[in-house]
Amino acid sequence: MNRNWINNAFFLNDLTLEFLRIPSTLAPHTDPCVPIWIIIFGVIFCIVLVATMLLIFSGTRQHRRKY
Repeated sequence: MNRNWINNAFFLNDLTLEFLRIPSTLAPHTDPCVPIWIIIFGVIFCIVLVATMLLIFSGTRQHRRKY
């Protein structure tokens, strides 16, 4: 018996399952509702905003201590 013939019997994908009239159970690939670049931009924007606020508050605190 040919070993490749037996091994090829287990290489099933969506096309071979549809050929055998077996519905595929894997969900199709879906695109995320929010693009990745928007999430990365939002995270970087928040980090810059928090750093700016910390610099402003620390500057006003040092200014008050001086005078």
